[in-house]
Amino acid sequence: MKKLIVAGSILAAFTSHAEEQKIPHIFVANTPAKADEVNSNFEYLLQQLLSNKLSYSEFQVQLEESLQSTNSNLASMQTLLDEQSDSITLLQAGQSDRQESISAINTQLNGYADQMITLQSFVTSNAQSIGGNTQSIRSLQTSVTSNAQVLEAAQQGITGNTQSITNLQSNLSGLGESTKALQISVQGQGENLTSITATVEANTSEIQGVKNSLTSNTSSIATLNTTTSSHASQLNTLATSSSEQSTQLASITNQQQQQGSDLNSLETSVADLSTAVNVNTTAVSSVQLSIQSHSDRITELEKPPEGLPTYDEEVDPHKHVREQEFVYNYQATSPGQQITVGDLTYRMFRLPIMDMETNQRYAIDMPREQSDSYHMSWSTDHSCYAFRYNPSFEIGADAKAVITWSTRDARRYTYRTYTEQITSQYEGTALYPTVNIKVGNITCISFSFYTNKSLEDSVAPVTNGDYDLTDNIQWPAKADRFDELPNLSELVNYVRVNRL
Repeated sequence: MKKLIVAGSILAAFTSHAEEQKIPHIFVANTPAKADEVNSNFEYLLQQLLSNKLSYSEFQVQLEESLQSTNSNLASMQTLLDEQSDSITLLQAGQSDRQESISAINTQLNGYADQMITLQSFVTSNAQSIGGNTQSIRSLQTSVTSNAQVLEAAQQGITGNTQSITNLQSNLSGLGESTKALQISVQGQGENLTSITATVEANTSEIQGVKNSLTSNTSSIATLNTTTSSHASQLNTLATSSSEQSTQLASITNQQQQQGSDLNSLETSVADLSTAVNVNTTAVSSVQLSIQSHSDRITELEKPPEGLPTYDEEVDPHKHVREQEFVYNYQATSPGQQITVGDLTYRMFRLPIMDMETNQRYAIDMPREQSDSYHMSWSTDHSCYAFRYNPSFEIGADAKAVITWSTRDARRYTYRTYTEQITSQYEGTALYPTVNIKVGNITCISFSFYTNKSLEDSVAPVTNGDYDLTDNIQWPAKADRFDELPNLSELVNYVRVNRL
């Protein structure tokens, strides 16, 4: 846009500068003028014309530079717009990926919550189980204490019975003499002893049962202690796992918060980028409108003048002859050799040419129509236009060839008073080639094989003073004799380029 403003300013300045200038001398009607004043006016006008021409040329140059700069800016803006579009696509794809990550994390968090609920239920159940085990241990401890008391009382009874037996044995030893007198008493004591023994045996059995019960209770207590230790270890493991999961949950929560923050930043960046794209789009649209306006103006200025109106369409009856497919089929010859095409005889020449770029020398084998004397001239130049729009083929020594085909036929009517005759002749060539040859990159030469064959139609006398020639001419029986004219396309097969 700045370049356009500069161009407008140049044009405005150019116009205002022209308006500020005035012709040095103003003449009034019926007033004589001096030659030097008139010459001064013409000199002024000439200077103004030259100045305006120079200013207009500078204006055209600056306008062209402005358009080139504008096109360059437009291309840069388009590139930036494409890059920003790619960035938006990448950001949107990243946003979609992060949204999927957040959804996966939420699903993982829900799974952790379910696991926490399960762990809490398991801990509660284990706590109840440990409470029941603790109550059982307390009951067993109470039973053990009671059994210990019973065992202690039984031991005291045994101790007392043992003392009684000792006393009785002492009495038996001291009363040996009164054994007989005391036999009844001894028998009574014996019964008492039997009763005591039975009691002792019963107490011993009961003590053994208490011991067995105590052993069983001790084993149960050990088992309960092992179970309690196992439960305590499981509780510690669960507590550790719960702590680790709490840590992971806290970390996931932090990650989710960070991703939320990143997502907000991403949305802000996308919004800023969208704003920038909108601004650039507006600028690009403005530049495009300006360029379109100038392009329309330039197109209008560059329009060629309207062509002449056309009426009857031109008809080419021999176009199909020139468009027939041709295949190059080289026929080897030597210089001076005669060849015949139709009823025409040709002589082979070897012509020298040189590559104008590399100094490489070449020889071209070329047929020329036989004659008693020859006058030939040929030239190489850089006019290789035929090779730009036509396919070529190799014609020897890496040289290229392009063939263009032509036809010509005409009927010539001639009247001469000194011969008192009117004649008509059909003449031309049915098909003749022009061979364009290119050696190297910049050197070209062309040869045309044209011969004008004349076929006599009629010869009729005309008396001098007879001005109506239609009643004298002998009209030919065949108007179109094109098929009787020579076809020289075969001559191309004898052309060859050789490197010297």
